[in-house]
Amino acid sequence: MKKKILYLTACLTLCAICMTSCDEWKWDRNGDLDGMWQLTEWRDLNGNRPVAGKESGIYFCFQLDLMKLWRSERATFYLSQFTRSADSLTLGLTIEYPADTVVSPDTLRFAVPRNRRFHIDLLNAGHLQLSTDDAVLRFRKY
Repeated sequence: MKKKILYLTACLTLCAICMTSCDEWKWDRNGDLDGMWQLTEWRDLNGNRPVAGKESGIYFCFQLDLMKLWRSERATFYLSQFTRSADSLTLGLTIEYPADTVVSPDTLRFAVPRNRRFHIDLLNAGHLQLSTDDAVLRFRKY
C-alpha cells in the first residue's frame, strides 16, 4: 500500500512539473513584446504632426501568436494572428469580437496600416516604438 501511495505521489509530482514547464514556455514566447501596451503618441510623418496620444485609449496586447487591439471607449475588440521577426511585425487574419466576423484592413485604420506591417524601431521592457511608411506609434508597457 505504501509503494502505491509513493508511486502515485511521484507520478502526480512529475505531471505537475511537466505542466508548469509547458506553461512557462508558452507564456514567454515573445520576450519583451508580450503584455499590454498603451499608445502614448501617434505621429504622422507626412506632416510631422501628432494624430493621437494617451487620450485615444488605444491598446495593443501580445500573447503567444495573438495580438488584441482595442479602444477603451468601445465594447468591441479585435484579435489578430501575428508574426514577428527581429525588426518587423506583421498582422494576419483579424476577427472582431463580439461579432465574430473577419474584418478588412480598413476597419483597423485607427491604428494599423493597410498592409498590416510595422517596423519595430524600439522594444524593451517598458517602451515600444513601431513605424510604418507614414507614421510612428509609441507605446508604454501598461
